[in-house]
Amino acid sequence: HPEMKFQILSTNLIMERKMPNTKHMYEDRFSKLIQEATEMLNQQLRIASRENGNIIWDQTNVYPTARRRKLGDFKGFRKTALVFLPDMETLAEWRVKQFEQTGQRVPDRVVAEMQRAFTLPEVGDEAGFDEVVYAFGNSPAQRRELMRAHKQEADDHFRGVRKRKPNELPEDAPYEKSMKKDDYLKSYGDR
Repeated sequence: HPEMKFQILSTNLIMERKMPNTKHMYEDRFSKLIQEATEMLNQQLRIASRENGNIIWDQTNVYPTARRRKLGDFKGFRKTALVFLPDMETLAEWRVKQFEQTGQRVPDRVVAEMQRAFTLPEVGDEAGFDEVVYAFGNSPAQRRELMRAHKQEADDHFRGVRKRKPNELPEDAPYEKSMKKDDYLKSYGDR
């Protein structure tokens, strides 16, 4: 909707602009740039909060305190949270697809930390959401079950009992952007 003049603010967009087409593994990019990209996004959010317009804040926001702090500046704005709460299989497929298309893979440790910390936003919570929409139309029972599964996945990861599923990329994956998933997994072997 060009007439609505949406402004997209995203740490991923900042990171991609700062290091396009590099041969660095995404893990290297992530650890070097996430703090700087987050600071830049926070500046962009502060500026955007003083302007009229429509903003899409595209960022994984698992911490309620961060949501409250960042959205606190947006007084007078209508705030809608769009929650992507996939099942574990869909999450694994997304991660493989991301690697196939971009060569980027968020480290398993980072995903587990986010799973462990995530809380669902609610209408009227401390972040001040006016509406919460679930991208998959998750029912309340499905949300509880998926949250339990994500928390268990994180706990298993940190206890070291998490097993790699057949379609998942291993933690120490080589950077081969041109590889397809099957070739990639064959080159890695059954470690």
